[in-house]
Amino acid sequence: LKCSRRFCGRKAVAGFGSLPTSGIGSAEMAPAVRRTSATLLLLLARSSASAEDAEWHRGPKTTTDKPVRWSPWTAGTWTTGYWDCCKPSCSWSGKGEVTRPARSCDIRTGKTLLDPNERSVCQGGVAAMCADHAPFIAHGNLSLGFAAAAVSGFHGLRGDSDCGRCFELQFTEEVHHNGNWGGSHPHLIGKTMVVQVNNIGFDVTGDHSFDLQIPGAGQGAFADGCQAQFRGYQAGDFDCNNRYGGCWEKSGCDKLPEELQEGCRWRFDWYMWFANHGQTNNPYVKFRRVRCPEELTSISGSVPLDDEEWPAVVIETANTNTTTSSTSTTSTTTTKA
Repeated sequence: LKCSRRFCGRKAVAGFGSLPTSGIGSAEMAPAVRRTSATLLLLLARSSASAEDAEWHRGPKTTTDKPVRWSPWTAGTWTTGYWDCCKPSCSWSGKGEVTRPARSCDIRTGKTLLDPNERSVCQGGVAAMCADHAPFIAHGNLSLGFAAAAVSGFHGLRGDSDCGRCFELQFTEEVHHNGNWGGSHPHLIGKTMVVQVNNIGFDVTGDHSFDLQIPGAGQGAFADGCQAQFRGYQAGDFDCNNRYGGCWEKSGCDKLPEELQEGCRWRFDWYMWFANHGQTNNPYVKFRRVRCPEELTSISGSVPLDDEEWPAVVIETANTNTTTSSTSTTSTTTTKA
């Protein structure tokens, strides 16, 4: 472990003030005083190490004096889901304008990797998606999670440039016109999900906006990462042998590693995957940029540098989609049939 800046060098010790010597010179300091000094330093060093670990997960704070921007809605886009265990693109250096790269985890220990240049497990390395990036219910009709952003499209998403940014997604009633299929389950329509972008999807283009990170939703093109991260499992256990679409039934989540099962069940309980006549399936959303909630940045460890300039979703009143911004939450700037 590297020593904390606050406890390396003379200035750190000077912060305690002068120890009483009762006439004893510093070279002849009494043993009891030396033990007291050493104990204080040890306790403070331990406290510092614990605080630094928590601070890494929380991410550095950003401050700005700029007013909150108006964040218009973009409509007419649809979403998918996946979980391939690969290191997220935003975990590499130089992606987006953020305080630090997003977290990735060591497949050998499960702990956060400090080196953003570690190779992905899907390329024979040890860096993988952290299990705690699965979606979860925040309050009532609001869920939080992570997603891969589109690399192009009319909606303005541009892959790596969106690393670290958060978006509020509201599920809408549209269905896919090429066969009149899929879309949101009636109980999903109107629900909200706030996601932080920590990956990109090269196959996410056009009016396809986000690929939500959901355990059990399909490994897609990379079917080796999860098996390498979680020893003792077969590749098909992670998506019920359905790489594009994932598990069709909630019981399939029981095959996943325990730390991924709750996120998999979220897909059936809150997201209503295939609960009624093929819905939910690749649901449509309208979305807008918002400030990242601490519930997400404490997981990713990454915060956009301009985060404070965007409206914040109020978690406690998410059922009514209330925000701290005084701007309208109903205006839409772009609609695509």
